[in-house]
Amino acid sequence: MAPIVGVHREKATRLRYNCSMNISLSPKTQKLLKGRMKTGAYRSPDDAVRAGLAYLQQQEHASDFEPGELQKLLAVADAEIERGELLDGEEVFREIRRRSKGNARA
Repeated sequence: MAPIVGVHREKATRLRYNCSMNISLSPKTQKLLKGRMKTGAYRSPDDAVRAGLAYLQQQEHASDFEPGELQKLLAVADAEIERGELLDGEEVFREIRRRSKGNARA
């Protein structure tokens, strides 16, 4: 494709991939979508799909955990709580600040 003159690269990319697409939704999903639009949460089906895809992308990038790893860590934490092995939040933040200052000097 020839370069688009005078158009920002990001915008050119969006223009290049702008296409129309038909998708089929189950009656349950259609009802959910119409309900969300009726409440004003989304102005159009496109807005809802865009928001859903953004959420999926955020979830994919927000976690570096392997499948099931977070659940295992939470189970360990729950067991520690049950045993009374708790940390004082203020003490933890003081330690983080102390370490952060030490790293800044290095």
